[in-house]
Amino acid sequence: MILVLTMVVAGRPAPVRAAANDDVVVEVGATTLIPTNGYSRHSVLGENTAAVDVVVGADGVTVKGREAGEARLVIYDQVGAAAYKLHVV
Repeated sequence: MILVLTMVVAGRPAPVRAAANDDVVVEVGATTLIPTNGYSRHSVLGENTAAVDVVVGADGVTVKGREAGEARLVIYDQVGAAAYKLHVV
């Protein structure tokens, strides 16, 4: 499943939620919230040709696309691990 992530609230981009183990499409400059089950123990970013910012927060992991390409993100939370393929366009 590929998610196209474009939402605007009051003129500012709003984070979009992505489901577990999905391909996640993020536009350059856009932000996506990947929800977690409780707190995240850690996350691993690898196999990347994309430039992304990853911020771990209380309700999930926020990913912001900075440069087009692809990356693999694995998030470890209280339940286990969830893998995502990030596509920055």
